[in-house]
Amino acid sequence: MKKICILLWLCFALLVFTNCERREEFNVGNKLLYWGYYEDYNDKLAPYAYYGFVGGDRFECKYDNSRSLKILEIKMFKNDMYVLSKDTFPSLGVSKCVLRKNGKVIYDDMPGGTLYINNKEIRAYSKNLSLAPNDNYKSYYWKDGEYNYLNLEEPAADVAIYYPVITDIQQVGGDFYYMGFCPSANGIVAAGWKNEKLLFNSRDTVKPAGVLPKGMIVDNQDCYWLFVKGRYTVLYKNNEIIHYFGEKELMDVDPSLSYVPLGIYKDGDDFYYAIVRYSNTVSQISNKSIMIYKGYEELFRITGLTQCVQVKDGTVYTLINRGNNAVFYENENAIYSFSIEKNRCHNFILYEE
Repeated sequence: MKKICILLWLCFALLVFTNCERREEFNVGNKLLYWGYYEDYNDKLAPYAYYGFVGGDRFECKYDNSRSLKILEIKMFKNDMYVLSKDTFPSLGVSKCVLRKNGKVIYDDMPGGTLYINNKEIRAYSKNLSLAPNDNYKSYYWKDGEYNYLNLEEPAADVAIYYPVITDIQQVGGDFYYMGFCPSANGIVAAGWKNEKLLFNSRDTVKPAGVLPKGMIVDNQDCYWLFVKGRYTVLYKNNEIIHYFGEKELMDVDPSLSYVPLGIYKDGDDFYYAIVRYSNTVSQISNKSIMIYKGYEELFRITGLTQCVQVKDGTVYTLINRGNNAVFYENENAIYSFSIEKNRCHNFILYEE
């Protein structure tokens, strides 16, 4: 029986990304490539995925009644589209992470996690793996079917630190820079590494653990990154705080008002920052907004649940989920929307041909 299940799985794995494969020609609109998934709790095969182009074509990633699919990440590299998805086969009781290049399966069993692609290799960085009996759990990366430990130096803390978790990767020259955090009994400690050596850490633990360090820019061997301190978002340069994002006068009046980082971006010589503003004293619809800064100057803010921000050539692109609609903005102007009832639009990238 086990052999039959394995053979069935191999047959499924040979299928291409039906209705989701890259076409030879398609309308890429204004080159904002978004993705998400439909979700119906009454349907055990949900979710199934979709991706599309703002102002262009849209594709659904649906299979027959044997499989459900959820897109985890899409990356473009040198005209190629890589799609990392979680494919589930309820009848077999199997879930696999699958990587497709231009619609064709290139790896049918790999870990989820942070995907990294360069000229020579494809890596997936993940967490919580013990490669041998009695081994401690550690962060690792997957490369060409091989699992490799990352022996990241751990920051000193007053409480026990668990395995580091990587959330962002950049390669500069021959060096790898990692950004992430270390869980502890008191919350999380944000940290960054060059190769495996600890470069910086927040020193403070933060709760809830869902508040993570966001965005890392390596510029002239200096690392810039965002984290939280109290109810402020703080900008670090290496190990030092150089700026606080928040509105002190309003925070003094509204004790529920707080500012959480979404990302840091570099466009030419300019730095942009995306900060989410929360308040529990206003209605649920309007209690969240995204504030966009160029340098330390606020450019604009948009109300809604922000999913993603990208910056290119001086233009800020933002994806907002508002009620039953996903809305795309070019700077502060809405340019495209569609209904997201029973589904979620989670992310987008700037499509490069």
